Amino acid sequence: MSYDKQKVILGLLKISVDGTALGYSRGGSSFTVNRVIHHIAADGDLGDTTNAHILDEERPTLVVNQLVVDPAIFLKLFPAAANSSGTVSPTGQIASADYHDVVAVAKTKEGKFVRITLNDAINKGNISWTFNDRDEVVTSVTYEATYAERTDLFTYPGAPYTIEFLDSLT
Repeated sequence: MSYDKQKVILGLLKISVDGTALGYSRGGSSFTVNRVIHHIAADGDLGDTTNAHILDEERPTLVVNQLVVDPAIFLKLFPAAANSSGTVSPTGQIASADYHDVVAVAKTKEGKFVRITLNDAINKGNISWTFNDRDEVVTSVTYEATYAERTDLFTYPGAPYTIEFLDSLT
């Protein structure tokens, strides 16, 4: 086990969607891979047994508390919408353009990097703005990576996310 504090991942993230930086956030961001693992139970088992588990599902999500909401990035934040000269209107339909590659980069104390990539991610969160006197509006965006459509049910399609530990970003 390593007790090297230089390996600590610092909390500040740079987040981009399809290569466009999202700008300021407030209140942090969180990355979670929700996993469903079930045990194959057999008569006589006293409990979970080794090598009798199946990974049923993984749902990688990145929650961003976005401080800047600009018409130029609004469609990268919220699906099923259209922007016409700064007026955003719902379209009522999820389109292929509503899926984005989302990249979050963090830095370690020693100056190395951790890059999380969500492929074909869509925001499943709501548009919810709270207006308070002497405060700014923070928009919570919940991106969830999606899997490619399966053509063979017996072949793993590959994970829709990666976590990379990098010495540099070049």
